[in-house]
Amino acid sequence: MVNNKSKPGRKQNGVWTYFKQTPLKSAGHYSGECKFCHKKWQRAYIGILQSHLANECTDCPEEIQNYWLGFIAAKDSLDDDDSASIASSTGSNKKRKVASNGQTEIDDFFENRELPESKAAAIDRALIRAFVCCGIPFAVIDSPFFRELLYQLRPNYTPPTRKVLSESLLNQETSRVNKAINKELEHSQNLTLGNYFLSSRS
Repeated sequence: MVNNKSKPGRKQNGVWTYFKQTPLKSAGHYSGECKFCHKKWQRAYIGILQSHLANECTDCPEEIQNYWLGFIAAKDSLDDDDSASIASSTGSNKKRKVASNGQTEIDDFFENRELPESKAAAIDRALIRAFVCCGIPFAVIDSPFFRELLYQLRPNYTPPTRKVLSESLLNQETSRVNKAINKELEHSQNLTLGNYFLSSRS
């Protein structure tokens, strides 16, 4: 007997709890409106909504903001709904240089082996910080000359596209910075209260 029961759909991301969603014509996509500040998106993406609660919404309750700040800051990979395909690095891979004794040179070995995810993530963070702090336009990341520069520096590193750099990586770094600022402010507030308590007893 054939089971005609349809498969259950993918469970929606928890961030939708804080947004009104309206289905679009394309299946699985929605427009969204923040329940706190009422900002609207014609086509809402999960990562954008998460970043809005963490970094932008001034009416979002503090505990909800802190949750999404921590969530984005700890995120190691891009969300499936927001990820864009990573463009391949400009230029073909260099052929390994072989020494006279037939063994691959040590430099070429390290250049051609797969880059660990932790190292790639560290380079991504350094890249977004350089772009933001130095005022470099995000469009530069798609320049073949810039990508060739990155390739020469680290052949086994695949640089992000402009979309990934200006959205996902920027949102993650913004959340890390905001979380660090909030932590410093908490310590400063505790220090102020402590001084007040001591002075009130003197």
